Amino acid sequence: MPGVYALVKPGRSGLGNRLFPWARAVIFSETHRARMLRVQWVQPKIGPLLRGERDKRFYMGLFSSRGYVRGVRKWALLASYPKADENDAAGLAEILRNRRGIAVFQGMEGMFEPLLAHQQLICRRLEDMLTPAVRRQVEAGGQGPYAAMHVRRGETALIKYGEPFHDGPGNSSLPIDWFANIARQLFERSQGRLPIRVFSDGSDAQLEPLLKTRGVELVRNNSSIVDILHMARARLLVPTSNSTFSMWSAYLGKMPTLWYPGKSYRLTESPEMAFESDLAGNLPDNLEIPV
Repeated sequence: MPGVYALVKPGRSGLGNRLFPWARAVIFSETHRARMLRVQWVQPKIGPLLRGERDKRFYMGLFSSRGYVRGVRKWALLASYPKADENDAAGLAEILRNRRGIAVFQGMEGMFEPLLAHQQLICRRLEDMLTPAVRRQVEAGGQGPYAAMHVRRGETALIKYGEPFHDGPGNSSLPIDWFANIARQLFERSQGRLPIRVFSDGSDAQLEPLLKTRGVELVRNNSSIVDILHMARARLLVPTSNSTFSMWSAYLGKMPTLWYPGKSYRLTESPEMAFESDLAGNLPDNLEIPV
């Protein structure tokens, strides 16, 4: 039977990057009454194993394929139906006119810009896609008021405390003393009523100045999507500015977000929710602590 379908090619990078083509495919499927083909989330990589990274990026057991076209039917469609890239206007028009074909989504083009008006849809479809086990983990650990910090380390260059963010090849990590100063002020301004949960791939030694701060709790051993959704439930988020992992939490949660100076992003339709500290990590005067 003829129909329009959406194929996601998630790539082999981290989960934050992989979610972009999936989200655009979700919007397409909702807009054009298309069905989505099962996404191949599991693509094991040797690099994270060799580097001893905490997140091995296997993404097994996170997402259900319920409601997606899968198995023999999926492969039969891929073998016989015409395909058009999402940016091929003429090809997509023909597929939609004939109601027969597959629209292909890949890459991070536009990042959150094409997603801003569809936040509720993306949230709903992401939650629907979670396996029951993952959903239970999200509910168990996402309770109570808290602030969240995402402290990225891994194989990234470290910006020195007090230095501006420097764009360049590869990724950069923010100074741990910047996070620690913010955590101290959040604890003081909230009078200890807003605990701070730290999500990080760094070692305890790398995080030591932050972990010694009052009110800070380190969260370990969750899967990537559980950490993203736990951070999305925070009252306030302090992200690693160039991390799409952090950005997804800010987009999904629509909470006040405190960015490194000069590296804030518009991730909701409410730009007034984005704040910047100074280079030392001092809080802006207009930031109200949501306790």
